[in-house]
Amino acid sequence: MSNIGRVFVSVADVKFLDTVTQEEIGQGKALTDSSFNSEIQSILVRGGYLNPLLFDVKHSRDLSVTMTSATFSAKYISFQTGTTASTASRNIYAIDECQTAVNGAITLTNQPTAGKVHVYLPTGVETDVAFSEGSKVINVGAGINGQCQCSYFFAKETENIVVDTKAEPMTVTAILSVHYREQDGTQGTYQIKIPLLKFSGKLTFEFKADGVATHDISGMALAYSDSCGNSKYADITTIPDSGVATLPQAIVAVPSSITLAPLATATASILAVMPPLHDNRVLTNGGTLTFVSSVPAKATVGASTGVITGVASGDTVITATYTPVLGTTYTTTIAVNVTA
Repeated sequence: MSNIGRVFVSVADVKFLDTVTQEEIGQGKALTDSSFNSEIQSILVRGGYLNPLLFDVKHSRDLSVTMTSATFSAKYISFQTGTTASTASRNIYAIDECQTAVNGAITLTNQPTAGKVHVYLPTGVETDVAFSEGSKVINVGAGINGQCQCSYFFAKETENIVVDTKAEPMTVTAILSVHYREQDGTQGTYQIKIPLLKFSGKLTFEFKADGVATHDISGMALAYSDSCGNSKYADITTIPDSGVATLPQAIVAVPSSITLAPLATATASILAVMPPLHDNRVLTNGGTLTFVSSVPAKATVGASTGVITGVASGDTVITATYTPVLGTTYTTTIAVNVTA
């Protein structure tokens, strides 16, 4: 999960539809670092001595969309480039396939199809070995035993995409469904519909040291007119869960101890510890919060405000009690020391 502003969201489900038939042509999951950026386009008109600004004409607004892949298939690369993904038997290179040589004989996983098999022998020697058509067995020399690393071409049914310089990227209808959780514990779903998303044709691949590889698909939302003739780019719908807001696991006072002088005042924030991330949040999901001082002669507290006022030197304990609309009552304490 990721914290975006004050709303916690998870991975978004993404559907791509044909803009004419509205039939689904693909689906995937986008990571939470996907973005929507709205920007007003303008033209600056200048002229005269020292090129002063005469006009700043706002002529359009662009909505750019970037989705970082979580489980997107390779077909979305073809959306970006305007080409199609084709499945055919193509030569793929096996890199450092680990096999065991037994008296010089090595049985490969796949049938080699082109060139020779490059082998790292247990002795540290590298050699290129010819193969026989229709056989996965190669021979690196009698008497050689042990682990070998083999690299070679073999045929495999693959999804192949060719980037065509003349092809036009695709326009689709994109629908993103994002589950969210507000700070008060309420949950729901944001559904974002972009009727006309024109892919940009830009391919971005990122390979990280921790073994994570991602690619971005990005595009520009094209303006469309609704039934009233208003120009729009996207529709965002909020669908709240019908269930009761999530209750806290506990409440805590921050700070949990306060030192103040007689007649001085202080307050502590009462936070809710919310599941499942155990993050602390200000109580905002309804209910009643009250405060009581165990020794009012030392310090008093506003029953509803929580404002603590020092009275005389000594110690007292402020007990905060939170009673939600539904559920169990929670308490926490604040140690107060009044000193002159």
